[in-house]
Amino acid sequence: MNYAENISFNIENSNSTECFKPSSINGFGECRIINFASGIKIISMDILTSEDEVIYCRERLPENTVIGVFSLKGRSYSTLHDTGKILNHDTNSFFIGNLPGEKCSAHIPAGERVSTLYICINMDMEKYLISADCCTTNPLWRIFSGAERGVYETVFSDRSITDLIRNISAHPPLTPWEWMKAESGILVAISKMFTFQEKKRLFSDSCITSDIEKIKTAKNILTEEFNKNISIAELSKRSHINEFKLKKGFKEVFGNTVHEYLRDLRLEKGLLMIKNGEANITEAALETGFATPSSFTRSFRGKYGNSPKKYMKSQTET
Repeated sequence: MNYAENISFNIENSNSTECFKPSSINGFGECRIINFASGIKIISMDILTSEDEVIYCRERLPENTVIGVFSLKGRSYSTLHDTGKILNHDTNSFFIGNLPGEKCSAHIPAGERVSTLYICINMDMEKYLISADCCTTNPLWRIFSGAERGVYETVFSDRSITDLIRNISAHPPLTPWEWMKAESGILVAISKMFTFQEKKRLFSDSCITSDIEKIKTAKNILTEEFNKNISIAELSKRSHINEFKLKKGFKEVFGNTVHEYLRDLRLEKGLLMIKNGEANITEAALETGFATPSSFTRSFRGKYGNSPKKYMKSQTET
């Protein structure tokens, strides 16, 4: 039985950062923790195991704390042992829960690279935020404010939300003004969470279930055939939904446009190929569907902030 001994969801009363490799897993792993004295905590975990792992939290989930879980990469699942609920995590899925005293564990399959962001928020922060009548019907807000206990799932989160939190986690604050900037970034991310969920809820209310299923079908086609050049017209035809509904609905449901989703998926696949030594930059670019290596490099720099070569060098140095 493996325990996440160094990981706690309790928020401390001081600003602090920590980075370590979990000793309980068989394989690669890194954990970064940033604790804000104002009542926020970020936990970033990146794990690749050589065998199936079950990691238990030794402590029960804390009182007066909301915990959000962003899945950045890979598939895994969590078990809430007291309620018997299982949370399935897939790339870009998001859960937020208010379950004090709950016992939980994470289940990571062998060979699956799993990157997860946890954000813990003290519910006392809610009193500083302006409430409105619409908040009473917003399920995300009801969990966040403590009006309800339980877990809320939104199918896919807006990429800009995870990018904000991931960037803060990757560059821990050092100076007082960096701490202020990081904390304001977290508040922006929280605001985006509510805005995205409300837009998605309003869209779902105006969209029939069959259209949403067709939009999900379109995403599955892109995921399975990411290296092919599929036009919007072809994707629309194969998903049995018109182009306008497909483009508008895809953005509302998944947080990205069709083009953005396909580009990011290709970049992630290409990066994995390079990291695993399966291809060089040119081969990875062409095999993932980019027209030229230069277009791959240009898109890569836009997403990761560096060229593939420099990015890989920085990863080796760390």
